Amino acid sequence: MRAFADYALEGFFVALEFVLIWWVTTRFLAWNRARSSAARQRLLFKLRLPDWIKWLEFVLLGPIFGLSTIGSLFISFHLYELLHAHRAGPWAQVLILVPGCFLALMFSLFAINFIEWVIPPLRRANEKAMEGLPAASFHQSNKDFLHVVEWASPACLALWIIGFVLK
Repeated sequence: MRAFADYALEGFFVALEFVLIWWVTTRFLAWNRARSSAARQRLLFKLRLPDWIKWLEFVLLGPIFGLSTIGSLFISFHLYELLHAHRAGPWAQVLILVPGCFLALMFSLFAINFIEWVIPPLRRANEKAMEGLPAASFHQSNKDFLHVVEWASPACLALWIIGFVLK
């Protein structure tokens, strides 16, 4: 019974963590759009996109994000077990999980952008929606993704290290 309570509490904290991350992200994006013309241009670009492209982005995000998250977490938790010879505790799991999911999301968004650039009909539809919006270009989007990864990587690395130190 004790193990079930531990897993339930751990699951609750992981779910709470994702809700908190979602809330902070949506608040940051709203704040950024209110202050940045580039963010408003990217929002206008997304509104101009045909619905079938938005649907395709959503459909592609699931498997790409899922596979990259599974790969990231598989490697992280196996490395933890090699270093400690036991499973990670609840706090260590959370501290290993968050950076892995964040970096997997950034990789997934970058991969979707690449797919839309490589496939001609997708590229044409995107370029039509991007007309007159320099902040929404493929080049600028990739540059922004890399900037976010560059900015967040030290924090992710710090969380990973703390997670690997915890028992």
